[in-house]
Parts: sequence; structure tokens; C-alpha cells
Amino acid sequence: MFLRSTVVKSAEKKLRYWKLVENYATERGTRQRVVAHLGNLENFTAVCAMMVANRLVSPESELGMLGWCGKTSLPALLGLPVESVDDHRLYRSLDAILPHKERIEEHLAGVGRGLFGREYTALLYDLTSTYFEGCAENVSKAKRGYSRDKRPDAKQVCIGVVVDWDGYPVGYEVYDGNVRDHSTVSGTLEKLRKRFGIDSPTICMDRGMVTDETLDLLRGGYRYIVSERRDRARMLLEKASADNWQVIRSDAVGLPVIEVQEVDCEGEERLILVRSAGCAMKEKGIHDRLVSRMAQDLDRLRERVERGLLVVPAKIERAVGRVQERYPGMSRWVNVEVRHSEGKAEVVWQLKEEVAQESRESEGVYLLRTNLPADSAEDVWRGYMTLTRVEATFRSGKQELRLRPVFHQKGDRVEAHILLSYIAYALLWSIEHTHRQHGGTLTGRRALDVLSGIEMGTITLRAGDGRKLEAERISTPRPEEAMVLSTLGIQLPRQPRNNRRADWQLSLIENGDKTAP
Repeated sequence: MFLRSTVVKSAEKKLRYWKLVENYATERGTRQRVVAHLGNLENFTAVCAMMVANRLVSPESELGMLGWCGKTSLPALLGLPVESVDDHRLYRSLDAILPHKERIEEHLAGVGRGLFGREYTALLYDLTSTYFEGCAENVSKAKRGYSRDKRPDAKQVCIGVVVDWDGYPVGYEVYDGNVRDHSTVSGTLEKLRKRFGIDSPTICMDRGMVTDETLDLLRGGYRYIVSERRDRARMLLEKASADNWQVIRSDAVGLPVIEVQEVDCEGEERLILVRSAGCAMKEKGIHDRLVSRMAQDLDRLRERVERGLLVVPAKIERAVGRVQERYPGMSRWVNVEVRHSEGKAEVVWQLKEEVAQESRESEGVYLLRTNLPADSAEDVWRGYMTLTRVEATFRSGKQELRLRPVFHQKGDRVEAHILLSYIAYALLWSIEHTHRQHGGTLTGRRALDVLSGIEMGTITLRAGDGRKLEAERISTPRPEEAMVLSTLGIQLPRQPRNNRRADWQLSLIENGDKTAP
């Protein structure tokens, strides 16, 4: 798709109108058709800047932005008259910005190199999702799948995000809501190689992305740190020596919190076990909860069979299967039998103690696979833990920038909404990084909250003869506000010494006449 403009001349000025056009194949060759009429995109850049600023500072829907904008200084700062912005202009701007997605990504990657010295030699990749309010019938990518937002009832899209090891955004793609995590890896790596010229970076991914196909792809020219499957970690735990665990983090009383041990090599790859007390506690809680729920479901099924509410053998077997399907990771913990005696059926189950004990011993243990030759086991673990930066990116997008839920019901506008959130996240990262580079300790969100206390207002004075004097003023920063401004290298415009200075908007209006006396 591409933009095409048409100039219409009127008596007073020329107006340029824009259309979104796409090529399509026919039996007679390639033809073009108009996808959307975008209208006059004068002030298009300012409108998009306003929408990104809203997403960054006080996320609202497009309709909510209209009321918010008039209460801010943005119209004056952007040269965007409030009366010129309505919901139609906002939606047209959304339609117009999406075709520039690739150029925007490339630009932001260039900004990262130029302003912040990002080298993109180490990259993190993960997948998240955002769900829809509404049916999303006209959004082809909206599908039900594994919901990271605990909303399996709602349709969603998945978003694959690449950031560097400090969390700076490198690129993203929007996928169908039911996409398999690992199926997105090859396209993402190819995009990084072609679009950004990144050669053999170190890639870090979680276990959901890792399959035999993924590993073969990584072995074709990448450095990598990936998390392996849980069953593989359990197998290698038997090889671990009790004396070879290296404690790299302890609690206040000296008990190990994080331990690592290199247990094996497979060609050029190293296998490193990690034992985490925090993960063990979390997994134990999950296991206890799931075992309890599964036991309740099996007991309810047994009672139904005992009371004669379920008597057909085939239906009883299917009911047992449905219970096991609800707990796929835990079904191996129990042994379930359907016994038949004297025309009656009975469901009998018991916990497999040996299997439960084996799983309990491996709680909190996971396996890292890497081809980095020189890094110590501790360094590999620290590299893997940078994946938390991707999780922080997802939290910022979903909570602070309100990426979720999505209310748009058109596919292109959904993706434009995600693009605006992506740009806003890049700005949020830049604010926090610049602030901390110069001695600040605040998060990007907290820095914006502090600066929200700075206001610009118009002072109006009226004379007895009807004349009106208007002067714009910016509030004097308080100490905390001045500190944040200093770390960001921002200087507010100086207050005018004389109300008639040309670089300040000042008007004397007499009886509706804007000519000063």
C-alpha cells in the first residue's frame, strides 16, 4: 500500500487530499484501487504527535483525546488549533500513519544508535498479547488463543517484540491471536538481519520459543542463550553434583537464593542448570493449587458415578479424559481407573507419590543452553535474566501506555493503535534513560508525573475602557521539577520581562479589534 495525493485549487489556496492505495493482481495484470480516502492531511504530523503524547502522558481513547487535548498546552506547542481536531481527523491520522510503520521502526533504531549508542549486539525476543472489547469481527488477526491477560473469553492479537539488553525497542510484529510462539522466530530473525543490518547478535529467548527447528535456525549463525524444556532439566538434574553448585545470590541469613552449575556439553553448546529458591516457591504454589483442583474434579466425578448420574462406560471414560485435559501438566501425577463390578462402575484415583516427589525435587530448577564460549555460568545466567527487560516493556505497554484492551474494530486501526503505543514506549524509555544517565533515580513514568506539575496558562487583564491584555506564562518549577528538567537537559522558555516582547504571544484587543493601540 502507498499514499497518493491530489491537489485541488480554490480561490484562496491549494488543498492537497490523500488516498491510501494498494496494488492487486488481475488476469490483465496489476491494477490499483483506493483502500481509504484520507482527506486533507494538513497538520497530520501534529495530530500524530498529539496522539503519541496522549498515549505517553494520559492514555485515552480517540474520543477521550478530544477532551484531554483542550486542557493541555499541546495545541499552542504544536500549532494545532483545538477546533481543527475532531474524531474524524484522529481516525484519518490513524489510517495514514500505519503505512509508515517500517520507516518509523528504522528511524527509531537509528535514533538509538545516534543518541544513545545502541549497538544491537544482544537482543531479547518475546511474545505478548492484547485482547479486544467487542466482537472484532472485521479484524482478521483477532482470534482466541492462549491469553496472557487472563481473558480466554476475548479475542486477541499477539505482538512479538524485540528489545536490546537495556530494553530499547528494536522492532515488533503483530500476529494472529492463536499463533504458536516458536513459529514467529524465523520471521523475526530474518527481519532483524535484513532491515537493521544486524549480523550475528546474541539472541535471548524463553522456552516457549525453543523447538528443534528454532535451535537449528540459531545454530546457523547466531550467538544465543535459550531456556530448555522442563523435562530436559529434570533429566540433567541427576548429573548435577551436590558439591558443584555455585551460589551467586544469598538471602539475609546466608541461604542460597540462586545457584548455577554447568553440567554438560553438546558439541559447541553448554548446558547450565539454574536452581532458584524464588522459582521453587512459586512452582510449589502452582503445583499445590493444581493438584487440589484436580482432586476436587476427580472426587466430583466419582460421586456422580456413585449416585448413578453417569452410568455409560464410554461416557465415564470421556469424563475422566476431560478432567485430565484440564490439567495437562499434572495428569501424570495421578493414576485414575474406572472399575466395573456387578454392573456398577466406580472411579478410583490416587496420587503417584514417586512422580510427585520427583517433580517436587526439580521445582525451581531450569536449564539454559548457550554457545557463548567464554562467559562463566554466572554470566550466562545474568544474560538470560535480562529477559525481564522484555517483561518490563510489556508491563509499560499494557499498564502505563494502556495498550490493552483494544476497542478498535478495524484491522488497520488496531495495528495503528499498537504502533502509537510502540512510539510512546520508545519515548518513555528515552526519558528514563536520559534522566538516569545524568544522576536521576526515577522511572520514566515517575519523571513524567513530577513534570505534570508544570503548567502554562494565559493571564487576562481587562481595563475599564474595555481593552484586554493577554500574556502567556509558565509556572516556576519547584525543586523536584527543576531537578528532573536538569537531568533531561530541558530549559523552559524564559519568562518575558516585557509584555510586548515579540517572541511571546501577546495581544491587546479593544472592542474586538486585535490591533494594539
